[in-house]
Amino acid sequence: MHRESIETIIRSRATQKVLADPAQPLPVPPDFAPRVAEMIAVAGHAPFHREAAAAHRGGALDGAVPWRFYLLDAAACRASLQQLQRWGGRFMRGKIPRMLAAAGALVQVTWLPDNEDWGSLPNLEHVAAAAAATQNLLLTATEHGVANYWSSGGVLREPELYRLLGIPAAEPLLGSVFLFPSPELAQEIGSGKNRGKNEPVSGWSRWVQVAGDRHAEADST
Repeated sequence: MHRESIETIIRSRATQKVLADPAQPLPVPPDFAPRVAEMIAVAGHAPFHREAAAAHRGGALDGAVPWRFYLLDAAACRASLQQLQRWGGRFMRGKIPRMLAAAGALVQVTWLPDNEDWGSLPNLEHVAAAAAATQNLLLTATEHGVANYWSSGGVLREPELYRLLGIPAAEPLLGSVFLFPSPELAQEIGSGKNRGKNEPVSGWSRWVQVAGDRHAEADST
């Protein structure tokens, strides 16, 4: 099987918000959940600086990595949508319900704080590690030809949704990754508003010259 280079995959990755009518959710291929499981296994090969604190490792998810992935297949996405519809009001605002009607899977990504100071070095390292795992998931989905979107979560950050999905309150949500197997059936596809704003490279990178190098060279003569 031909495989694209990692550079091609990175450059071709793009935000795709696939939207459907909550009253008419899209069908999902029966083999999609196993494909997502493969993507998750690959995404976990992300670097992390420190192991998760012991306080986060006493339950069923006791892995050393400082992130957690909570996986919803198509049926769980539709059941969550139905609960939002029952609650109504603010729970049906925005595009989350329409994406739940289109998604073949949803991954709720959380990170595991060491302490209450979210700006501390250990916590910043944990956020960075969770973000690396999330990017791995987006790139793997792109390689599989699966439309994907990293959402900040919207209503999925609410305590009611945490309880519905069984996510511990002590785990902040890094993002909600939607995976869409059938974008061609969507009513609408939204793209990322920041597409192309990472150019030119000269706007955010430069080679650093260290004056001390010249001094050291002069001292050695």
